[in-house]
Amino acid sequence: NKYGDPENWRNVSFDRYHEAFLRHVLGMWDNPYAVDPESGYPHLHHVLCNGFFMAAFMEERENDGRAGSETAKAAGE
Repeated sequence: NKYGDPENWRNVSFDRYHEAFLRHVLGMWDNPYAVDPESGYPHLHHVLCNGFFMAAFMEERENDGRAGSETAKAAGE
């Protein structure tokens, strides 16, 4: 498993998920069934996963009262 601990996603920056989200959107732009050559999973799966990770980051920041943090600003809040 490339990622090991299932909670490792929390140790990655919001920006990295945002960049991956956009990269995978572009990867499926012309073909919604396109598969990521590195993982073997559809780009759509990566788009959804990265989107959920970003949403979790944003929700966590809101709940922690840190909506004004740099991460939240980068997230467009």
